[in-house]
Amino acid sequence: SSSTSAVLVATDQLVTNGLVDNLIKTVRELTGVMEGIANGLRNGGGAGAGAASNTTTPPPGGPTGFGTGMFGSTTTTTTTTTAQPTSTLSNKKKNLDMEYALLGFTQMQRQIASECLFYLAYHTQLTVGEVTSIIDLVKELTNGSNGGGGGGGSSGLPLLDPLLMDVPSPYLEDGLTTTTMMMGGGIGSSSSSTNAASAATSSWYQQQLQQQQQQQQYQQGWNQLPPPPTTMPKMKDAKEWNDELITNLWGRGQPQLLQCVSTLLMSITCAFDSRHVLVNRESHGPNSFGVGNALFPPQTHFEGSSGSGVVNSPALTAIHSRLDPNSQTAEESWKRRDVWGILLISYALLLRPAASQLVSPRGGSSSSPQQSGFNRSPPLGGGGSGGVDVKSTFSKCLMVASQLKSLTFARLSLIPSFGMPSTMSSSSASATSHRTTSDDASTYDFFVSIFAEFTAQYVDALCHTGNIPITRKEWYDEELNLAQSEWMEKDQKRQFGMWAGHAVEEDIGGPRPVNVMDRPDCLEDVFALISCICACNPDGAQAFWSTAEEQHDAGEGQLEISVVLAPSRCLRMLDLIQAESDSALFVYLSFLSSLALSGGTDGTEASNGASMVHSFLSGNRTMNNHSERHMHFNWNNALSAIRWYAEQLSPEEGDDSSKKVSSDRIRRSNSTSDTTESSSTYYYGAGGSSSANTSGDNSSANSPIRQGTSSSSYSSGKDTKRKELDEVGRSTLMSLLCLISNVATRSAAAREFILSIQLPAMDSDGTGASYLDGSLEILFSLLTVPIPPEIQGLAFMAIANLIRSRPTEGMPKASGESKKSQAALRAWELLEICQFVPIKLLSQYSSYAAGTSATTSMSTFGRQQNHGTSDLPATCFPQSSEYMMIYQLEHVEAEVGTYPATEGFLFLLSTLVKYAGCPSNLGSQWRLRPGCAPYIEYVTDFVLPRATGMSKNVKTLPFASVADECRLINRAMEVVEAVLVRYVVPPISEKKTLDEIKAQHSSNMNAARVELGLAPIISEIFCSAEDIDEEDMTAAIQDFRNEMIYSQEDGGMNAAGQMLEASFGKKVPFPKTPGFSILTNILSTNKGLLFKIIMKLLAEHGGANGVQECNKMISSESLARSLFRETPPNLAYTKNSMDFHAQQRQNVLDEAAYKEALSTVQQSMLRPINPLLLISCSDGGCSDKNEKGASLDDAVLWRERTLVMSLRILCAAAAREEAFVQSMRNSTASLSIVPTLLFKGPIHGSMTHRFVDEHKINVSKMTQLLTSSSSALHRTNRSNEILPVIAEYVGYNACSLVNPQGIAASSFSIISYVSHGMTQAECIRSLCGDDINGVGLTRAFSKGLSLPVPDADDGANLRDVILDLILSNVGIDSNSSLNFSLMMLGLSGSRHNCFDVILDLVADVDFVMNPATSSAATKCFELIFRVSELGSRGNLPELARTHQLLLTEKLRRSNFWHSQAVRYMGERGGSASSILHEVSRYFRHDQGQDVKVTNRNNDVLHSIAWLLKGLAVETSSLMNVRGLARQNQFQSFIGLLLSHRDPLLLSALIDVPLGQAKGGTIWEKLHSWNPSADVLHNAKVPMKGVAEVCSGYEVIDIDIMLGNLDSQRPKNSARDWALAWNMFVKRSCACSHVSQAWSDLARTAFICYPVFLNMTEQVEQNMAMNKRVVLEMLCAILLRLLSPSHFDALAQYSFLPGITEGIVAEDIVPECAMPLCNTVLSLTEVLLEPSSAEDDANGPEIVEEDTARVCMLIIGAISSCAGNEAASSSNDLCGALLSCALARVLTTSETWCIVSENMPSRILELYANATSYLFNISASPVYASQDRYSNAHDLQRGNIALAARSGLSSLFGHLNSLETDDSMVELFCSKLFTLESVRKSASRLSQLIAADDNYVAGLLQQIVLLHSDGARLLAKSGITSELLSFAHSYATEEKKYLASHMGVSGAASLKSPPALNGHLSLLNVLLSSPLPSSDRTALAIDTMKTFKEYSRAGERLLQSYPAETELTTIFLETL
Repeated sequence: SSSTSAVLVATDQLVTNGLVDNLIKTVRELTGVMEGIANGLRNGGGAGAGAASNTTTPPPGGPTGFGTGMFGSTTTTTTTTTAQPTSTLSNKKKNLDMEYALLGFTQMQRQIASECLFYLAYHTQLTVGEVTSIIDLVKELTNGSNGGGGGGGSSGLPLLDPLLMDVPSPYLEDGLTTTTMMMGGGIGSSSSSTNAASAATSSWYQQQLQQQQQQQQYQQGWNQLPPPPTTMPKMKDAKEWNDELITNLWGRGQPQLLQCVSTLLMSITCAFDSRHVLVNRESHGPNSFGVGNALFPPQTHFEGSSGSGVVNSPALTAIHSRLDPNSQTAEESWKRRDVWGILLISYALLLRPAASQLVSPRGGSSSSPQQSGFNRSPPLGGGGSGGVDVKSTFSKCLMVASQLKSLTFARLSLIPSFGMPSTMSSSSASATSHRTTSDDASTYDFFVSIFAEFTAQYVDALCHTGNIPITRKEWYDEELNLAQSEWMEKDQKRQFGMWAGHAVEEDIGGPRPVNVMDRPDCLEDVFALISCICACNPDGAQAFWSTAEEQHDAGEGQLEISVVLAPSRCLRMLDLIQAESDSALFVYLSFLSSLALSGGTDGTEASNGASMVHSFLSGNRTMNNHSERHMHFNWNNALSAIRWYAEQLSPEEGDDSSKKVSSDRIRRSNSTSDTTESSSTYYYGAGGSSSANTSGDNSSANSPIRQGTSSSSYSSGKDTKRKELDEVGRSTLMSLLCLISNVATRSAAAREFILSIQLPAMDSDGTGASYLDGSLEILFSLLTVPIPPEIQGLAFMAIANLIRSRPTEGMPKASGESKKSQAALRAWELLEICQFVPIKLLSQYSSYAAGTSATTSMSTFGRQQNHGTSDLPATCFPQSSEYMMIYQLEHVEAEVGTYPATEGFLFLLSTLVKYAGCPSNLGSQWRLRPGCAPYIEYVTDFVLPRATGMSKNVKTLPFASVADECRLINRAMEVVEAVLVRYVVPPISEKKTLDEIKAQHSSNMNAARVELGLAPIISEIFCSAEDIDEEDMTAAIQDFRNEMIYSQEDGGMNAAGQMLEASFGKKVPFPKTPGFSILTNILSTNKGLLFKIIMKLLAEHGGANGVQECNKMISSESLARSLFRETPPNLAYTKNSMDFHAQQRQNVLDEAAYKEALSTVQQSMLRPINPLLLISCSDGGCSDKNEKGASLDDAVLWRERTLVMSLRILCAAAAREEAFVQSMRNSTASLSIVPTLLFKGPIHGSMTHRFVDEHKINVSKMTQLLTSSSSALHRTNRSNEILPVIAEYVGYNACSLVNPQGIAASSFSIISYVSHGMTQAECIRSLCGDDINGVGLTRAFSKGLSLPVPDADDGANLRDVILDLILSNVGIDSNSSLNFSLMMLGLSGSRHNCFDVILDLVADVDFVMNPATSSAATKCFELIFRVSELGSRGNLPELARTHQLLLTEKLRRSNFWHSQAVRYMGERGGSASSILHEVSRYFRHDQGQDVKVTNRNNDVLHSIAWLLKGLAVETSSLMNVRGLARQNQFQSFIGLLLSHRDPLLLSALIDVPLGQAKGGTIWEKLHSWNPSADVLHNAKVPMKGVAEVCSGYEVIDIDIMLGNLDSQRPKNSARDWALAWNMFVKRSCACSHVSQAWSDLARTAFICYPVFLNMTEQVEQNMAMNKRVVLEMLCAILLRLLSPSHFDALAQYSFLPGITEGIVAEDIVPECAMPLCNTVLSLTEVLLEPSSAEDDANGPEIVEEDTARVCMLIIGAISSCAGNEAASSSNDLCGALLSCALARVLTTSETWCIVSENMPSRILELYANATSYLFNISASPVYASQDRYSNAHDLQRGNIALAARSGLSSLFGHLNSLETDDSMVELFCSKLFTLESVRKSASRLSQLIAADDNYVAGLLQQIVLLHSDGARLLAKSGITSELLSFAHSYATEEKKYLASHMGVSGAASLKSPPALNGHLSLLNVLLSSPLPSSDRTALAIDTMKTFKEYSRAGERLLQSYPAETELTTIFLETL
């Protein structure tokens, strides 16, 4: 693109001008500056002289680098330091702080410069000089040139000593404590601390020796008393020591330097890249040869190569001199040769294209095969003078890199220096842009992805050349043989010496031990690096696959080609290697496990890496053509190997086998032939299996037997000798489990296949019984043998990932069949068999509760004692393996602070609950209280309290890191969430069917969504109604009854003697379901333990602001420890090393023994290679759509998941509380809970377990619990309530979760729930806490509002619901300042508020026009309008009013209204039309195919409508504001709206859509199906939205409509019709809204302008508004109101230049036309106002022609209303308004006539049609009093009729008053009065006479006066009869009145009827009309009859004359 080219040209210019060299120089200079600052700090004098002496000043006139002058000259720094020799202590501290800040800033700048080099090298072709300069820079930084380079006073980047030199002292004594010195002089800078520590320790050893001597003397009687004992100095706490280590290392600047060096290494890697296109800085395009590298171009473009493969190139020679693998000098110049090895690999890959061409056609290599080992060849001379032997160098570089342990450096140091994804994306947590994402996170992924490709090329090159390293075992065997040979040779020499008579020292040491520290990188290290890369970035796993094209049958004989993953070269080679070497099997399996993380080629599961690995292991695909010798490894082999390990590691026969669960028992549990066997036996014997040995000692165990297929039988055949795992066995077993987990997680087909495997086996008891071992049985049998915790955790996870298949993944389940996973149900059974939770020891109704172990009894475990915190016991239970997972957690895992086995077990529990629920009959074979409650109680009552420190009288569990803590807690919270989400509160009031329960569940979900405000997460806290199980509901109903379980006495399966609870009598209470127990715990009035734990979890670590600190600690520690590479330090090892050092100083150990001891310690510190597993996790909820993999060390991820789980649990409880409380009310029993287990340690000999722990149930509303929860335990400096803490999370954007807004949405849901249950004032007080102004709350909501919208947003959008909550309260009238909306909008004074965010959002047009955000934009514009109109509220609080004025001024200063109006309604530059025009054009052409675009356009129209309304408010406000600036702004507004040249109001009017196209997609769908009236009536619901906008609009509820249809009716057609109808209604609503808003603005503008004229002395000509502007606006409105047919007829007679051409006629929706009609009425008043001299000066006067045009257009618009087929009431309102406007115009007519001689008949017909329409709508009764109307509709019809009569009267009066040629009038009348519709209307009007309509007579008079045809029409309509009827009714009433009021006074008070005047006038004009004689006679007769009825009234008129002169006169005239 052009923009990219421009950036490229600009960058190339910088590069050409020396940018790369300057950046290199900057890094070098900044390093010197840092060294000077550090030296100054170490010497106590600041930067001072150190900076002056170490900083290199650039030569005069030289190029100025980035670092030059950045911090000022060194002279200035020195002067500043020396100018204050007498500074106070405070000033010194400030200076030190400044120096520290300067040092940190310098380090940051150096890293930025390094990253600039990286990005340039990635994209731009660097020169040889630039590349060699970077190589030299890396060497300088790592070597520490000029005595430093570490940035903190350390010498370069050496490999640190983990034993003595570079670690703190382990002791706390004063003489031993190493002072933490951040910038030098501390650890590692010298050996002073080590010497001090060892000296003090030596003194202790010396005292011990003296004490031993004195003890001996005492025993000999030399002394009377023994000497006082001396004690070892006190050890530091492990965490304290580790913190000191990390602090010191960062203070020395070495982690920062490692980051810099790593970035530079990546720069060199990119610069050497030869597989991508690099940009040439001169041509600004790719290199001339395309793919390749100009440092060593492709051979076709390179000259100077010889046939021997020796290349002569000056460029290559310069690089080769630094990276020659055969040069000892080049190697020895590097202190960090492992870093140099990385550069060798890059160099080899640069040479590879040329080296590949020099390889023989057979694909061989000149290099020796892998059996050559790692022996370094002697240096080779160049191939000629200055030549480079490309082939030899290429091969040698690959080999030397592994010798130098460069791969270990890359895995353990380089990759950690890239950072961590969660830490790097911390900025996303505070994103302020609606579409901002973290660039740092993508930078991390970018680094790892580049390194993944680099590693893939390297491994492929290794395989291509045959230089694959050997395995560690093979290396060890070789070294062992070599040591044996050396010793034998030495021994032979000794024997020869003895034989020769020489004095020979006897050698009893034997062969030298193999030192694994000398081991180079082996095969395991190569693929461990790959595993590390894939774990850091799973997308990078695809780099280690190849691709291939495959053909598929596409049907109908067509073939389809697709690209699929294929095995790479290294995978195929490794497959062959593992087939011959057992030690390579682990590597192969680990590699497959890593490849399974890869995504697919087409994004589907079937094409991903896991599916491809499964296809290989299942036999569907092959990697190599294996022979019988090279057997193919498959899933059967994997499971056979696991089973072999389980059998070999199982306990011996006599090793307390009664307490172990053997694999035979697990098999029998799966045997169908053994179902009659008593099932309780093995439960009682399941007490103590799994982890008695957890150390994983490296003793001896044979490699796994490579079993064949499942068709061969298997027996254990194990030795009687107990075996343990060695390193190979441990690694192999872990890799097997990781492979199963990774593949099963990502492939449903693999899960089903593995679960279907059945391996034959025979019992090991000698009976010969055969069984089939399923995969689950094999994995559970592994869990029953002693294995390390990490393997046990992997086994649990493998099981969990296998059972995740739902029935829907296979064939569909039949109706009524359980939807639970059958594999998960089987896993529940096996879990119960294995008894990992010691139910028999912990059950409240168990006789075993006192313990069965023979271990030493312990008096108390975790019971009530008066202990201080430091005196609390660390465990609750004795150290006995019969306590299973409890023992594992307390006595095994707690020792190291990591809990892999417990985490795996918890993950299995949550998976079981998610896919199989909580079976209520679990364990019913041996428990009277069956079910899953024991396992859930293990989580809620034991693990969570212990992990969170909420257990009483016992210490909190220790954790190795914050990641371990967060991970364990998260796994426990997953179980709680899974249980609660699946829990369905049953209805108790009456028995209901399962379908009714499902319907009630759906109703509860809807209530929680609508009434409780939980819409954002409703899908995450409720399971689907289809997942409700009848068995679960039966058990749930049982919860609300306090009933007992009675044991059976029939001697059957459940006989009392066989049941666990038998000793407690014949009955025990029913156990409650886990969901019931958890819900009551959370909602407990006394705040249950689980509720308190959740409150603590939300508040700890600093709440929302402290989440990122978790990973910063992990990342800092990881980077610091990476400096030690494969031997990270440990307090215990350091202590041992210090002890050995002290013993050596005291000559207790000689030098050889001392070195051997240290070597042994260091070898034991080596990190084992584990297959890195991405732990399965999801964001929770009921689906796996958010499934992902997670790293163990990603503390932020686990912390964020803990938060989202905690918040979601609260939401789930709140959503169920109403139904739960109702069910409790309907229950007749007094409910209580008796837990199944009691987690208290045993007291042997005590019967305390007989006292049952029972809890009465008393629950409260969640709102009450939240508002009264004290967080004093969590935050002493915060409010007493937890709600402010929760509110902070509304603005938190997660950087590790799949849904970044999961935490924010959950916390907002709680806030919304609270706001629904409390008054607004109480809610605000609770949410704000101590922050009375709500600053923190407002800031959190503003952050939440600014969060980016997720790409896949299935539920309610967080931004939308926040805006909805603000809008719902903004209109509440309250004089209190505690208004939520006012506070959020910043009207309470908060600087960070939602209003500012809203302004930022709407400033982006894309935000308004994007379909994903357009609805939110509409709400933003509405809020801006609401804020603007707040000034008109009289009861607005004073503070809010002040800030409202400030916000209004802010909008004015930013010219918001003007710019927004132009943006959406003005032209967008050039010929581009306005946004409003584009939307209108879309509507006119229908285009309803794209629902998203249609909805977007509706939203845009609503946004424009709110903008127009805001403009109206602002215009009105400016009218009353004083000040020149505001008057100028007002003038600008009016000019914008009403300017002569381009009035915005006029252009907007032309573009406003008023109708919808006929014949388009929507129209066709609406006419394609005809729903019945009943179906429509039942399915109609009010349209959701703002009441003032959406009131009266109804849409179709599609689900209801489809549910009411008959089965024979086509539902697809019905759905399409309903969608089209809803689209039509929403369009109409949007059009009506924008039309109304335009009308409001237009009326406001015309009202305000006269006021403005009075405020100013003169007005610019282009600002003047005259009658011509009004006329044009009025005509434009009327033209818009014309139907297409009328527009064609009238447009040529009403042509307006610049207006008529832009108007497009359309079928108008009446709701859209009504506001315009109202505006027409207003504008006619303005137009027809009397003119003044000033007005005449501003523009031309309106002439009669203009008035006639307006009149013609009004009549045309009225006629258009008559032709509209839409709703009649809206049309009639439009017609009435236009009729009033017509009457107003006709009142000004004096000399002109609306009809003319040359008027076409078509126009006359249009006039007649309009008049007929007015006749029709005027025929409703009009009464003088509103009380006469029966309803509002009749009142409205009366008003319409009155308005229509005014128009008709004015029209007829106008035509009758003109003295012109009446031929056209005659023609018009003849057309009008011959219409049938007019005849009917005249008849209805005549009938209104008798209905006491006082106003109809005037209209009838005008009809008679207009034309004789009108008189005849009325005469024939029976007008006289109606008059007579009214007169008769009056006479009757008169007679009654006079009869009741006898006397003169009664008659005198009687008034004539109000209608008498009109009736007599009507009779008068009728009698005067030229009627035929017959009609006149009939009229006279009826008139006389009428006079007879009025005789008494006439007498009173004559008698009272002249009281009613006018009426008396008319009476006499008529007579």
